[in-house]
Amino acid sequence: MLWVSLVLVFIAAGYDLRADRQIPNWISIVLVGWVVTASVYSGEAEWTSLLLGGSVGLILGLFLFRLGGIGGADVKLLVGIGASVGFEQIFSLLFYIGVAGGIAALWTVLRGGREFAYLPAMALGFLIFLLVGG
Repeated sequence: MLWVSLVLVFIAAGYDLRADRQIPNWISIVLVGWVVTASVYSGEAEWTSLLLGGSVGLILGLFLFRLGGIGGADVKLLVGIGASVGFEQIFSLLFYIGVAGGIAALWTVLRGGREFAYLPAMALGFLIFLLVGG
């Protein structure tokens, strides 16, 4: 289930890297729909974990959005990512996303930039999380 979620986040990252930085809503909708459907059909639906993971993604995303650190589409995708991994693993995943984001921010500053697309860092952090056994 998590690899499909990762592919959707990488698709969103591709849109974020484009000049207009517009991410279609269908990606977030498909991501959340996929998580719910896969959870139901796998027989491993832990609704509390799914809802709490999504809620952590929403709360953190709204906080960062309010600070101007991320965009609205990033918030929606954080909800889907949080629901994908569940409450038990969301904080571990957020650590890897934060590290990837920090590296991307440092790279941007060293190159003289001021803003960067954050979804590629989210996708990279998600990939590292999965590769290390998340």
